[in-house]
Amino acid sequence: MTPRRFLFVTNRGPVVTGDDGGFRRAGGGLASGLSGALAGSDSLWLFPISAPSELAALESGRYRELDPKLIPAPVDSTSYTVAYEQVSNQLLWFLFHGLFDLSAEPVFDHAFARAFEAYREANRAIAAAIAGLDLRGMPVLVNDYHLLLVPGMLRAMGVDAPISFFLHTPFPYEHEFQLLPGWFKREILDSLAAADLVCFHTERWRDNFLASAPAAAATSVAPLPVDRGSIDRAREQGEVAAWRESLEKIFPDLPVIARVDRIEPSKNLLRGALAVESLLESRPSRAGEFGVLFFAYPSRQSLPRYRRLEQELVSIVDRINERWRRGAWQPIHLRVSDDPARSLATYQTFDTLLVNPVRDGLNLVVAEAAMLGRDGAQIVLSTEAGIADHLRGKVNLVNPLDVVETGEALLGATGTDLAAVRSWVAGNTWDKWFAAVDPGERSG
Repeated sequence: MTPRRFLFVTNRGPVVTGDDGGFRRAGGGLASGLSGALAGSDSLWLFPISAPSELAALESGRYRELDPKLIPAPVDSTSYTVAYEQVSNQLLWFLFHGLFDLSAEPVFDHAFARAFEAYREANRAIAAAIAGLDLRGMPVLVNDYHLLLVPGMLRAMGVDAPISFFLHTPFPYEHEFQLLPGWFKREILDSLAAADLVCFHTERWRDNFLASAPAAAATSVAPLPVDRGSIDRAREQGEVAAWRESLEKIFPDLPVIARVDRIEPSKNLLRGALAVESLLESRPSRAGEFGVLFFAYPSRQSLPRYRRLEQELVSIVDRINERWRRGAWQPIHLRVSDDPARSLATYQTFDTLLVNPVRDGLNLVVAEAAMLGRDGAQIVLSTEAGIADHLRGKVNLVNPLDVVETGEALLGATGTDLAAVRSWVAGNTWDKWFAAVDPGERSG
């Protein structure tokens, strides 16, 4: 099938402006994941901008020169920053991923009410930008928790185009969603009810939504595909090949356990390191017989708890390495930096891959690593990653909170059918995804 022409709406575009005024590829899983969808269609992509360098690029026409399908939408900088940091990332992200310590958080006070007004303003600016476009024959696909209020605002502005909303995170369990004040819950659910279709990566997250949304719109399950073209092109890229050669020298002739993740509480990095320690405590004779490549890249560094998480990760790894060092060998090779080529090379070198989030909407690392991994490689995967629902019986599943179980799985994993995982990835096509998120297809 030929994908219909959509208007994609996200909180972040595929590119960001650099200090030199040029463009570079944006970080983040959603921006990179959706790039594959747009590469194969003539859809448009609308996203907010607020930084002076972004506004200057818009004024000079450089976004249009880069790609006429990009539609930057100016948003007040203060409203955007407050909405992004205080509501989206410190409240909604933690709620949807089950990360709150309820003895102290969240607190719904006057300060939060003011922050949520900024969230409304940012959503309203984006909705107004959408409403100003010619949407004839073009469904609107609004993406993720930053933009929960946009569907309702679009209807209030008189937009009658088909609207889908895709939540790329989990939807919280019913008892978690009930923690929100009544006005907050109603505002979210009323907005989503205004969409024609609400989409999720798994049945589990859809079931959670339906348990809390008695007047829900139609729903759909559509796991995001991997951009297989970019993965295939990466196999023999010079930079990736150079990294692969370098990585193979770190633990020569030893089985390699690997993980690649951003430094973010839901990714469960600390328990990943503690699982290695548990493995060594259970089997001290295995010290020196394997190596761990642990690549973690900073995220949301403006938030203190993210900076503290990075510091704690480094401290735990240093302690483990100091305790278990044997001559020139130490168990964990940690690097706190982002390098996409290094990540792709890591997927080509691991014997066992650890992906152990506390909770995840989908998790494309598993799919990308399976495409690039060596035959016989193993994947140890959290039961709480959305992709686990699609790969049961094909990978080794573990409780993400149980470091003993996870540690045992790291050297003893034998249940991964990499060919079956690859088959699922190959079968999860963009054609199927477009059909599943298209209100016209669903109603037809």
